This record gives sequence, structure tokens and C-alpha cells, in this order.
Amino acid sequence: MIDNLLSESDSVRYFVVNHIRASSMSSDSITSEELYAAYMAMCSNKEWGPEPDKRFQRRAAELMLEIHQAIPSNHIHRSDGQQQQARGYMKVVLTSSEMA
Repeated sequence: MIDNLLSESDSVRYFVVNHIRASSMSSDSITSEELYAAYMAMCSNKEWGPEPDKRFQRRAAELMLEIHQAIPSNHIHRSDGQQQQARGYMKVVLTSSEMA
């Protein structure tokens, strides 16, 4: 119970440490939107109060650099037919889709 409270108090760090991993594949990437959606799913599953989007994005940017050496990029490609580039991080992947 104490570990759960401590983890919730820094839920963004918990998420970045436990649900993101670095990858050597240059094609592996995650958009900022995908990152926040996965974070929200994790918080929902754990019944934690999530950080607001802007606060999450600022904290995640710091932690992604610190923990995974991933810097924000404006050149994340998705094959959704729109051929638009999105903000996010390259050479990282989500480790779990269930976010338990």
C-alpha cells in the first residue's frame, strides 16, 4: 500500500520506468498522444489520479531523456493515410498494452 502511494505520487516517473523501454530500432517510436493515452490507461487500471496532459508532457520529456536518452522529435511517422508527422520520441516502445 505504501509503495502504491509512493508510485502514484510520481506516476509519470513510474510509467516511464515501467512501461517504456529503449529500442535500437530506428523505426520504433511513440507519439506524444500515444504516450499520454497509455499513461491514462495505466492510471485508470491502477485507480490513480492522472496528471493533466500539459504537465504530463513536460515531465515525460524530462524523464524520457533522463531514463531512455530519448529526445522529443517532430518527425514521428504513422501510416494512418494522412502522411502527417507528429511529435513524440524515436527508438522507444511501450512494454505493455494492458498498462496494469
